[in-house]
Amino acid sequence: MTWNELTTLARQAPPVADAVMPLGFATRILFRQQAVPASVVWQWLSIRAVAGAAVIALICLAINVTRPTPQPDMVDEIFAEVLQP
Repeated sequence: MTWNELTTLARQAPPVADAVMPLGFATRILFRQQAVPASVVWQWLSIRAVAGAAVIALICLAINVTRPTPQPDMVDEIFAEVLQP
């Protein structure tokens, strides 16, 4: 089914008058969240941080490689312009 078909069916559905969570629903959700140790969460976050840092480093490397290196005479001209008023 496509997204448009699903949204059309959802709009046609009758409203639910008494939407009550089943007994123990909040307890089960809380238990699942506490079942995952904090070290696993930190490992997951650190792996994502390392991957992000690697992507940023590769982008910086690609930008640095594609830039032409300035020639010594060009650098001397720039210094002469800046240092001499």
